[in-house]
Amino acid sequence: MERRQFLTWVGVGMLASSLPFALAACSPGEEDNAAGESGTPASDPIAPLETTIDDQGFQALASREQLNMGPVFVASATVPVLIFEINGEMAALNPTCTHRGCTVALQENGTFLCPCHGAEFTADGTVTDGPAEAPLPAFEVKTEGDRILVKVGA
Repeated sequence: MERRQFLTWVGVGMLASSLPFALAACSPGEEDNAAGESGTPASDPIAPLETTIDDQGFQALASREQLNMGPVFVASATVPVLIFEINGEMAALNPTCTHRGCTVALQENGTFLCPCHGAEFTADGTVTDGPAEAPLPAFEVKTEGDRILVKVGA
């Protein structure tokens, strides 16, 4: 092997090994998705269950067992979805703040708080304190057996 060829391969190897660090530096920071110290963070994002979207637009995104452990955050659905229970009622919202796009945190009192600018929302997504002006999008939820289905599409 010639010196030039060797140095080319070493350079390519160094470039390839630095690629993950470069990509990580370009991704959004942790603070954009932080729940805040007083909130209950959504669980680690999970992949939706192996299903297709039914003829009514519902897709199985979680199981009852997952919800029993706490709020379920699904990042890989069509849009981000947070499935939770308040007073025994299941609900699903897009947890992305309508002000600046930060992920809101479910508080112990059943409200949502944006860690970036302090916007507050009720459990149905209604804005109770700005700076956000638009509500969090809510989704229709139903169960089939142990599966929790959410209507994410229109």
